[in-house]
Amino acid sequence: MAFAIVSLSGQASHIKFVDHRFHLGRAVGYQYDIVCETESPGEIIDEYVASKPIVLFSRTNCPPCKKLKAALKTFKLTEKDFLDIDLVKRRDLPVRAIHAEFGTRYGSVYTPKLFIGGRFVGGKETLKMFRNGELAKLIKKALASKHH
Repeated sequence: MAFAIVSLSGQASHIKFVDHRFHLGRAVGYQYDIVCETESPGEIIDEYVASKPIVLFSRTNCPPCKKLKAALKTFKLTEKDFLDIDLVKRRDLPVRAIHAEFGTRYGSVYTPKLFIGGRFVGGKETLKMFRNGELAKLIKKALASKHH
């Protein structure tokens, strides 16, 4: 998110961020113009998905997320190949809006959401794919195509 605060009176101000929304602290009698450019939740998801071959949206307190993270660790993925966006820790993101976008796009608002090679693979059902070897094939293919 990019923003600018312009004080019509020349006085300084402060911003408090709360779940990607912000509140302007201001003294009585001062006026401010706020210019804010915010990406849509869909754009945020798309940018992260395009940034690495393997992208996981997760939550710290989510049991299926913990299991999927443990499964993904067995592939010894590097930071250049794998990104985990923990929506509990990322207070700079519009978490509720991202969950709503998950529901619209993928039929479920819940995490985990795993993307491989820019495509949505699934949620907690990807653990079954890990056990039957299908996940390994998708990861190998995504990493091979990235290096060519």
